[in-house]
Amino acid sequence: MMTWILFGCLLAAGCSCPEPPPPPAPAVVERPPGVEPEPAVAEDIEGVFACEQNRDCVNSCRHGAVNRGWYAASYPGGETCEDGCTAKGFEAPRCVGGICTAFRDGEPDPGCTRMAVDVLPGPGPAHACAASGDCMLSCVHGAVNAKWYAASPRLRGECKDGCAAAGLEARCVQGSCATFRGERIEAECTRRPIFTTD
Repeated sequence: MMTWILFGCLLAAGCSCPEPPPPPAPAVVERPPGVEPEPAVAEDIEGVFACEQNRDCVNSCRHGAVNRGWYAASYPGGETCEDGCTAKGFEAPRCVGGICTAFRDGEPDPGCTRMAVDVLPGPGPAHACAASGDCMLSCVHGAVNAKWYAASPRLRGECKDGCAAAGLEARCVQGSCATFRGERIEAECTRRPIFTTD
């Protein structure tokens, strides 16, 4: 009871408790000139880097050595990046200890292994468009950018019908080529991966 009376008197008198001291500022560590920072290493939360054998891995320009299935799902239309971790000297990635590992000139490349980099939003070059005239239908890949397809001759004459069957048409919707049947988008033939995951 006495404590409450004393507390009430302090409040009435306008007393206030002293504020706690501010936390210390984080230490600034300066690197010597010419010393590059260590690349950020990502945790493999979504199986981005997981593998059981070499063929589970693929080189990504932006992300380095990654799981082939993850890459196909994240970049069905490819990347807009050039060179990066797919530049000259990089070899096919290998599965080392269950992690897709980048190799360059015969040696593991830590700078392109387990990279902590966000996935770029939007369609890749195979699906990007500004107008419906930019799009065409591919039997295997569905609606794709016509210029991208013309620059990829290995894809010509790939099959019959499929995503280029009668009654289907390619249109540009919000910057991405889409396959339509009438006024309905054919999801199975829209933003399909441009490479196999096998």
